[in-house]
This record gives sequence, structure tokens and C-alpha cells, in this order.
Amino acid sequence: MEESVHLHSRTKSCCRSGYLEIDCVALDLVLLAQIQSHLHCGEETVRTKKASQTARKRYRLDYFYEGLKICWDTFMYMHAVFKDRLAALIKHYLQNGVTPRIHGNKGRLPKHALEVDDIKRVVTFIHNYDEENAVLLPGRIPGYKRDDLKLLPSSISKVAIHKLFNDSCETSGHRALSERTFYHLWRQYVPNVLPMKPMSDLCWTCQKNSDLLLKAPKKDLDEKTEAFGKAEEHLLQATTERSFYNTKVQQCRRVVAENGVTKLLDPGNSAPNSLSAFEVIYCPMHGKHQSITLSFMLAGHTKFAPDAMFGLFKRKYRNSKVDCLADIENVVRKASPSGVLIPQLCGDEAGNVIVPMFGWDTYLLQFFRKLPSIKSLHHIDCRADGTVMCKTLSESEPVTHKLLKCNLADVPCEKPATLKPEGLREERKKYLFHDIREFVAENYRDLVCPDPNMQMENAVHAEVVTPAPPPTHGVGRPKKTPRALAKRIKLA
Repeated sequence: MEESVHLHSRTKSCCRSGYLEIDCVALDLVLLAQIQSHLHCGEETVRTKKASQTARKRYRLDYFYEGLKICWDTFMYMHAVFKDRLAALIKHYLQNGVTPRIHGNKGRLPKHALEVDDIKRVVTFIHNYDEENAVLLPGRIPGYKRDDLKLLPSSISKVAIHKLFNDSCETSGHRALSERTFYHLWRQYVPNVLPMKPMSDLCWTCQKNSDLLLKAPKKDLDEKTEAFGKAEEHLLQATTERSFYNTKVQQCRRVVAENGVTKLLDPGNSAPNSLSAFEVIYCPMHGKHQSITLSFMLAGHTKFAPDAMFGLFKRKYRNSKVDCLADIENVVRKASPSGVLIPQLCGDEAGNVIVPMFGWDTYLLQFFRKLPSIKSLHHIDCRADGTVMCKTLSESEPVTHKLLKCNLADVPCEKPATLKPEGLREERKKYLFHDIREFVAENYRDLVCPDPNMQMENAVHAEVVTPAPPPTHGVGRPKKTPRALAKRIKLA
């Protein structure tokens, strides 16, 4: 008995883990072998302490492990089974012997199972729908990994398409499907047909080409080919310009590394990372550079690292309470815990200027002409003689413009005067005070939306009243003021 108890405490856990690892069929065969060896299924009972035996009314099973008899609970725990499964196995052994059990529903389809015709009907409907409404965009589409996509307009949802399918089934007398089944069949058999994601950052040319491709399925083959060719040509231009831009960036990095440049020349503007007209035009003309070349990518195809950083700011700003400029600064700082985003205010609510601004537009018009069609140019080369060589695309023919009106000696080297903020108009101040003040936190209301009448009174008071000189006392302890008099002074 002591040996049986010791065996029970030592091995039942490890045996259970071993039986949990094998599959159901193998475990059934193990249990059937145990049942075959220790099941009392004779017609009469086997009682050693009684001379006569009686007819057996029910079957009895003994439980052993390595020759030692164990209890029923220990046997079930060690073999990871419950009493219902053990009873079912005993019944199966009495009827079929030691054979694997087969589920009664194996090979039988349920009543609600889909037929092959139902699946074909769904696939055919989706194909017919995309033939009339899908957009075939050339090249790889951003945000998707497949190259054979057929994008449906973003105004059409899968719910609307499922409703159209069920309406057609009711009209033709076929079986309708639930949304879940319809979506499952769509993902399984037609994964290249998807509703287009709403995109607001496409360039205007891409939007026009998309409109043409939306209408192309209902037009002739020649019109389809023309619309597809326009879209493909534009995307090829965008790819070429991006490749040219990346090449220029690599050239600049190599030149900077070869010359050991660690800090670029600051022309005097305190704003960091600012490319002013002083650098572009003045530096080549005054011998600081031989030429300065500017290269831009096509508008709408300029996604790069700063956009990802701005996305971090937008995600944090969406869930933050902002009442003043200091809150904006905190949002930018908290948007990137690693310190990638560095906030820099240009001024504050009091009108103090942190980053000075210069009126280059009016100042340079005295000495230079405006560059025509500047918004359509993507490559600009400024030279020391006051000329600018421009190209619309990297492969276009260059066009030279003479922008300098006067002689080079007449162009001064000084910067224009610093622009001073004019402040808010009285109408804007009243609007902020009457309509916006209630939405601002109480401790920031006087800073962001102050009372315009109070500001005027304070300004007049500051001009008329001169502060009185502080009282002077003799040597020793200062003169005490009564508490009541001090309160009246504070209230006044």
C-alpha cells in the first residue's frame, strides 16, 4: 500500500503530460488496450470469497498501472480523460472491439453547407462587378503588396456589394448568403479585388487619371488604352524624378563627407533648417558658392521621413488637450520619447519674437525679376552671374532666365529689416473673447482670449500713471502696516 501511494504521487503528473502530447486516436487505442486487459465482461460474476456465482448485471473494469492497482480518479487523471469518454470507449469496445472510433458525422455535409454552384455564383458576380467598376492602376500601388490588384472606387463598400448580390439572388430565385459567408468567399477566391482606400494626398494628375480609369470600363478599347497610357506615363515620370532626387541626395552626402563639412554656413537667419533667398541668390553672386541647385519631386509624390515624424505628432495631438502654444510644444516633445521631434516656437502669445522673419519678397523685387511658372519647375540652378537655369523635369531641356535687373555691384549684402508682428485686429480679439474663451481652460483664458477692453484700459493706465517711488525708512526695523490697511491696499 505504501509503495502504491508513493508511485501515485511520483508518476501521475509526468504520465499525464505524456498522454496530453499524443493525439486523440492514439489515446483511444491506449485506453482500449487497458479496457481489453482489465474489463470483467463474462456472463457470471467472479467472486473468490463465495462458492456460488450469479449472473452479471453490469460490467466492471479494474484500473492498473505497471502491475499496481489504482483508483478510478487516479486512472482518469493520469490518462487525461473524463468519465464520459471512458464510458463511451467501453461501449465502443463491447460493440466493435479494439478498433479506432469514427465520428458519426464524418463524410456527411450539414444542411446549410454551400454547394459548388453557390461558390461559383459568388465568384462570377464579383468578377462581373469589377469588370464594370474596377480601376486598373499601372505599377505597384502604395499600401498594397500585390501587383494584380483591381481596385473598386472608395465610395463603394463591401456591404453595398453584398446587398446587390442578395437582391440578384432573390430576383433569380437562388440562395442568398450572409455577410460573413460572402466576405469569406471573397477573401478566399477573389483576393485581388478590393475597395480602394480613401486617399487625400494624391496629386491632381493622379486624381484625374483615376477618374479616367473609373470611366474606362464603359468606354471603347482605344479610350481604355489612352487612359491607361496617361496614368502609366505620369507614374513613370514620378519614379524617374524620385530616382533623380535620391541620386542628388547621395551626391551631396558624398561631397560633404569628402570635404569634411560638419556645419553648413548660416547667413545670419536664426531659424534652423531654413533655406532663404539669401542662400539661393546672394551666396553665388558674392562668391560664397559657385552655384546652388535645387531639385524637387513631383507634388503629391513627396512621401519621405518628415511625413512619418509629422504622423507621430498628429497621433499624439489627436488625444491631447491643447490650450496655448506651450501645450503645442509639450505635445511635440511627448510625441517622440526618443527625442526625434524637437519643438521650436517662433513666438509667444505676448508678441515676443523668438525666430525673426525678414521680408525677402518685397526686398528682392527691387533688384530681381520674378521667375515665371515657378510652380511647374522641379530643377533650378542659380549661378553667380544672376542667371537661373530651370528644367520642368530631369530629362527636359534647360531654359535660362536673367533675373538680375541691375549691375551686380548695386546689389547690397545687407539683409532686409526684421518683420514685426502686427498683432490681432480688434474684431479678432472680440471674437476670441466672446466665442472661444469658454472652450479654453480657466488658467489660460487671460493668456489666449483676454478681454480687449481690459487690455485697452491697462495700456492707457500704463501711459498716464507713473509708479510712485518706494518709501524710505531710517536705519533699523521697517515700519509695520496694519492688517486691515494692507487688505484695503490689496483690494484697491
